[in-house]
Amino acid sequence: MRVLKTVFTLALTVICLWLSGQNTTADTLRVAVLADLHVSVGNAQDKNLSQVIENINASDYDFVIVDGDVSTVGSNEELTNVKNKLSLLNKPYFFVPGNHETNWSESACQKINDLWGTDRFVYEVGDYIFIGYSTGPYIKMGDGAVRKEDIIWLDNELSKRYKIGKKVVSVAHYPLGEGLSNYKDVVNVLKKYNTILHINGHHHTYALKNYDGIVGFMAPTLIGKPDTNAVYSSLTFTPDNIKIQRHQEVTGFVADKKGWTVPQSGDRSNVGEVFDGVYHAPMNDDVKVPFSYQETASMYTGVCFPTKNSIAYGTSEGQVKCLDIKTKQILWETPKTTTIYSTPFVSGKAVIIGRINGDVEAYNAKDGKKLWSFNIGSPVVQEGIADDKGFGYIGGSFGEFAKFNCKDGKIVWNEKIGSGLMQGRPTIYEDKIIFGCWDKNLYCVDRNSGKMLWRWTNGKNQKLYSPGNVVPAVSHEKVFVVAPDRYMTAVSLADGKEIWRTNLHTVRESMCLSKDGDRVYAKTMNDVLICVSTASQDYKLLWATDIKYGYEHTPCPPVEAKNGLVFLTNRRGQVFAVDGKTGTAKWAFDAGNSAANKIVEGPDGRVWITLIEGRILSIEPMEIL
Repeated sequence: MRVLKTVFTLALTVICLWLSGQNTTADTLRVAVLADLHVSVGNAQDKNLSQVIENINASDYDFVIVDGDVSTVGSNEELTNVKNKLSLLNKPYFFVPGNHETNWSESACQKINDLWGTDRFVYEVGDYIFIGYSTGPYIKMGDGAVRKEDIIWLDNELSKRYKIGKKVVSVAHYPLGEGLSNYKDVVNVLKKYNTILHINGHHHTYALKNYDGIVGFMAPTLIGKPDTNAVYSSLTFTPDNIKIQRHQEVTGFVADKKGWTVPQSGDRSNVGEVFDGVYHAPMNDDVKVPFSYQETASMYTGVCFPTKNSIAYGTSEGQVKCLDIKTKQILWETPKTTTIYSTPFVSGKAVIIGRINGDVEAYNAKDGKKLWSFNIGSPVVQEGIADDKGFGYIGGSFGEFAKFNCKDGKIVWNEKIGSGLMQGRPTIYEDKIIFGCWDKNLYCVDRNSGKMLWRWTNGKNQKLYSPGNVVPAVSHEKVFVVAPDRYMTAVSLADGKEIWRTNLHTVRESMCLSKDGDRVYAKTMNDVLICVSTASQDYKLLWATDIKYGYEHTPCPPVEAKNGLVFLTNRRGQVFAVDGKTGTAKWAFDAGNSAANKIVEGPDGRVWITLIEGRILSIEPMEIL
């Protein structure tokens, strides 16, 4: 009996020790983090990614986080290549896109969903809730912004999964601060729950940050020489701490000595370097804002005017909406579907819009009844335009450009003009239509036949320098454009030959023509609005004014109103007014916390602006406030 008791005691001890070991193992979670891969087929990162995957497969990670910017230009080829490589991982991985996937996407972000099924994720393991979401920006240069519907999703998912003892790990490409326009809205949601860490990339830096009290890990980039600098990171979660390490492949597995051990509880307000952002309360009582409206979704379009008393626009949830200006009541709306990036335009009694499935559709301006549709053959993000004869013009994503009858949608011609995404609104001038493309070219096409008359290129090899999202200005037999290569260029309207080209000022994509056609206004990337003569055969700067709008890279064109004031905005939702003749800055105010999509002068003489955060407002075009 005593022997049996001893055997039983020893067996129980062994079982307890085994269970103890099992609990220790279960309490340790190892996660690999890949960020900013920037893979193009055959480049250094392409080889490095294969090397990293091989190492991760040989290691004991529980799963992998792929934290955005997996591609260089977001092309379908690049995304497919990366997806194929990641499929070789022998453990689960979770993916969120970065700005290189969402900004220049030739599929208007559809390829992301085709390959990965979604651009966000939520994964529970043990006491942890890992939740990832996209931060944009979407189909145009600008700060990141989490879509309104994604913020709602974030809150809903955490509210139904969270309970005392759970720990939340947030994952997004952007840090929660400067560069993410609505970071405060995200932080406010995350702080409702026990968020112990935010994982991000974007800055290509290996650093520990503090996002308004939430500890942040900024993961390093994979960029480097082949076989010498394939960098990724690991996170080891134990019950009390998170151990962060960087791994660099030289020969075999090498753990970088630099790292951090972050406590999961207690006062963590001083953990990590503070990473602040700019966030301000919208509106200024000194500026007259007759109309202000907050959409329930994000917006990437401007407004058009079906009647003098209504506006129409598209939303991130795929709806076209028509709103009564006086009552702010929805007059009609279409069902929810995929995001709309193409600003609607009006011809006769039709509101016309392009969709990312390639459809160009028309709705009755009065009741929203669908009148007709046709498919151009590729995603449409470009704002179309109608001429005075009732014909419309719009482009697709692979060089298609079409002319159609606005009354019945019948195509007059659909030509393969270029090879890239058409984005900036075309400009009609007499029998010509001029537009840029993300294939490095500016095109001039005969409106009657669809025949290309000429094309101009800036000579850059990189397509991201294309004049793809600029509205060309035409005056004095010249065509003026600005582009991400930081040059302003004037070419001949007759044959596209270059007249002058300068980078004396760091312009980007934002410019417009004055009402009288004698001046072009262009926004530089730091504070200064310039005014250039359109009559001169040489580059002639009329004035340059320091508006103090800060670093700027959004493509929203300025607009000159009838009273001679030029209205412009910046990436932080601020609006500025400048005297077009003298360059004198008149006033500024805060309209919101995100970039503007479009500024347009309405039939009521007011200036109308939409912001990515879903805010719509009109401003009295007062000269001096």
